[in-house]
Amino acid sequence: MLAYKEVYNKLEKTFDGCEVNHISRVNNDEADVLANISLQCLPIPPGVFWEDISERSTKAKKVPKQPKKKEKPKKDSGAPAAPETHTSEDEEEPEEVMMIQIPWMQVYLEYITKKEIPEDLVEARRVIRRSKAFTVVKRELYKRSISGVLQRCVTPEEG
Repeated sequence: MLAYKEVYNKLEKTFDGCEVNHISRVNNDEADVLANISLQCLPIPPGVFWEDISERSTKAKKVPKQPKKKEKPKKDSGAPAAPETHTSEDEEEPEEVMMIQIPWMQVYLEYITKKEIPEDLVEARRVIRRSKAFTVVKRELYKRSISGVLQRCVTPEEG
């Protein structure tokens, strides 16, 4: 949505005036009907325009590449310099970023067992509010279902 907002902000400057109106869901029956058709995978009714869009309507931001610094070999005073050849080693290799993701249930375990909350206030409130549905049995996190059955929480890899 940010990309669309940036495009809107750029286009807004080219017009003499611009007005954005919020239409509540109650007053937007057409969009609600279309959303329900999509959600329920119903056939498209006659008179409704349908278009498959396979390309992005906004352009992705390009991150400027920083050239790698290479040391130049020292030239001997008596020997002629060899011409530089570009090999695959000279080309930039894409950098890999490794992300270590904490299991989603770790914050709940820490809050229930040690009363430690995340530093982010919004995240902390969310953890405190949602932790009421969880319990710890033998150092494993379980969620109480509506019927009272304990459901063991697992990571996506375990699932």
